[in-house]
Amino acid sequence: MTGLSDRAVLEIDIVDSEGTKRTCIFELQEDLEIAPATTASYLIGNRGAVLREAVSIGSDLLGVEGIPQADRRRGYYVDGGGGVANITISATGGDRNKQWGDGSSDPDDADSITKYDATGCDPQTQVDILDYVISQSKGDSASSGARIYYGQWTDGTHAATAGVYGKPRVLAIQEVSFQNPSDDPSAFSVTIEANWAAVFPAASVDEAQDAVEELLEASSK
Repeated sequence: MTGLSDRAVLEIDIVDSEGTKRTCIFELQEDLEIAPATTASYLIGNRGAVLREAVSIGSDLLGVEGIPQADRRRGYYVDGGGGVANITISATGGDRNKQWGDGSSDPDDADSITKYDATGCDPQTQVDILDYVISQSKGDSASSGARIYYGQWTDGTHAATAGVYGKPRVLAIQEVSFQNPSDDPSAFSVTIEANWAAVFPAASVDEAQDAVEELLEASSK
């Protein structure tokens, strides 16, 4: 079977205080639920019925024949590609055997903790690290800094084979929340709300960066 079927992998890029980019990897498996949802918006949508009625009235007044009369309360829709593709990711964390960060700590030492890795650590520390990495990362269309690999959305990085889409989903993370079950102190639940982000072409990013640098140079003179 192609793709990644046994778990999901969240990758988040973060730049540390020395300017080095780190890629933090969070493996999500237990109680994993991924729920995509799409909400479309139209160039002509809710007012499409008004347009339909205007066309109908205008054709009657002008004596134009051959225009089909649609049922009332039904309008024309023009899809301009707008809308939002949402994704909700929820899972149970706390497994000390799953990678939980950039690999900068010793997974065999529970006291080996860094700002970017809590592999092998207690649940609260894992919550702290994931929350910090998300809050300090820059995940957007320019950086592609947050990515989710699951199902057919993988390039094979975390699976034996690539999925049919050949790439992960780039995310714009909107919200992350944690809960600690009172009956199981060794685990926690995490829910991530995100939008599926389009990626700027590399040329556009380079041009935008050049423009910013020119503005900064001009302002310093």
